[in-house]
Amino acid sequence: MRNYHSIAITAFVFCGLSILVSCRPKNTPVVSASAVTPTVSVKADIPIVLVSADIINSDGPASKDKFQQYYMVITLTNTQDTNIRFTVMTCSWSESFRFDTDSIYLYYPGCDSNFPTTIEILPHKTVKFFGILTCYKKNRNAINPPSFKIAFLDLPYNDWFLFPYSHEDKLKYKTYWSDSIKLERKLYSYEEEK
Repeated sequence: MRNYHSIAITAFVFCGLSILVSCRPKNTPVVSASAVTPTVSVKADIPIVLVSADIINSDGPASKDKFQQYYMVITLTNTQDTNIRFTVMTCSWSESFRFDTDSIYLYYPGCDSNFPTTIEILPHKTVKFFGILTCYKKNRNAINPPSFKIAFLDLPYNDWFLFPYSHEDKLKYKTYWSDSIKLERKLYSYEEEK
């Protein structure tokens, strides 16, 4: 029987935000998403990490606020045949993501204990981030929902003087973009994988 190390980090339980991390067998080779060594076989023309996201539901009918919030799941998939690892913050993991528009961002309510942590993904497995996406209401359109892309940034978090990273600093690091995502909720619907 194989022995597994498992990691489970939960943050912002009151806001429904959490991080789920896959488990891995002991003595499984690991590669950093930011530093692939020559000894690791990397599939050509395939990004190490695939990024996808699903909008689950909005926070209710339109209100007087100028913002609309959506509950979403962001999925990172390891495309390689070896484990990969990267670093995120335990609470403000949203800093490791960015959008192709400045009218959308991930909500971060703050916490009392925020520090870098390493997440490891088994070959062809995933890690999921559950969060709240905030959008300016002027961009909402129920008939023709706008689209956006989200990116995961492989930030090193090895220099506390750079924290939090500025927009310009983030552009220096490896970035993995999602395909286009429609800003529409999926609650009470279904979809088939083709």
